[in-house]
Amino acid sequence: MSRYEQQRRADKEHHEGRIAWLSAKNPLWACGTPVSKHEALEMLNKSREALRLINDHGMATNSAECA
Repeated sequence: MSRYEQQRRADKEHHEGRIAWLSAKNPLWACGTPVSKHEALEMLNKSREALRLINDHGMATNSAECA
């Protein structure tokens, strides 16, 4: 698998995970602080757009670093 494909897969997994986390009831930051509605909505919109670019256009967004 090419480095580009690895990055694309890492980005896709990152955004899918972030959407799942933010879509859960009352998501919390790692420190235990609730994520504000505004922050959650903004991050959901950005992750959904990133997934659209990845899925529809095969783009890597470099949001996550692949190992």
